Amino acid sequence: DVGGSRRGEEERRQALEYGKDFSQRGRRQRDARENEA
Repeated sequence: DVGGSRRGEEERRQALEYGKDFSQRGRRQRDARENEA
């Protein structure tokens, strides 16, 4: 099923983008806390 695999690919790509954004946001929060200390 080509459509199913394409949809899975799209979901995987979105999860990757979300994971990248999430890790960057976490890193910024950690940096901010260290700057306050």
